[in-house]
Amino acid sequence: MTKKQLLLLLIVLLPVALFSQQPTAAFSAVDSFVSTVSYRNSLVDLTHKLTNPYPDQLRKARAIFKWITENIEYDYKYYNKYFYKGKEPKTFRCKNEQQCEAKRVVWEAAYIDKILRRKKAVCQGYAMLFKKMCDLAGLRSEYIVGYIRTEPYQVGTAGTLDHAWNAVWIESAYHLLDATWASGGCSKNDDYKLLRFQKNYNDYYWLTPAAAFAKNHYPKNSQWSLAAAVYQRQFCY
Repeated sequence: MTKKQLLLLLIVLLPVALFSQQPTAAFSAVDSFVSTVSYRNSLVDLTHKLTNPYPDQLRKARAIFKWITENIEYDYKYYNKYFYKGKEPKTFRCKNEQQCEAKRVVWEAAYIDKILRRKKAVCQGYAMLFKKMCDLAGLRSEYIVGYIRTEPYQVGTAGTLDHAWNAVWIESAYHLLDATWASGGCSKNDDYKLLRFQKNYNDYYWLTPAAAFAKNHYPKNSQWSLAAAVYQRQFCY
């Protein structure tokens, strides 16, 4: 690698590193404010109350992320009922692209409303709620599905296509985050059935550096690995 190539790589990666390595203390004021905000039957009002105090994309995204991780529990019973048994939960049926899109919008609104009322979700719900709140706050974000590796038996495999997370655009670049894993974890029995959820906020999954995120998150659409995309843009001749 030449000095010029190395300099270009540092220019691309430095902003990502600076955002990703900010300690939790850097957001103490935002996090403290978020703890005072409650859902009052309007997602629009909730989102605006959380984000309007902040003019910058970073703190808006942080307020949304922190509220979700502090107020939504992982719905392990729902997971056991469907995904543990290899079943797909019912969503909607449609015949063509136009009809599918119309039904998807209606279903998504009802699904998010249910999450907010019950304060429970699986990964799909966490990621969908984050995306919706970003839309309402005027932030660019993506809903990402992919493979994960969390168990020893998955070593050497692609993992299971059963997880969802997000990317959010902050100051000229996308950054990765996982509200589900940041919110806490679940205990399991020997058959990997979930037993209960334990809230335990983990800031590691807030704007995680792409290379670290890729250790256990593998997006179905490879462009959302982000780390590989940086190298491809800079050094593909």
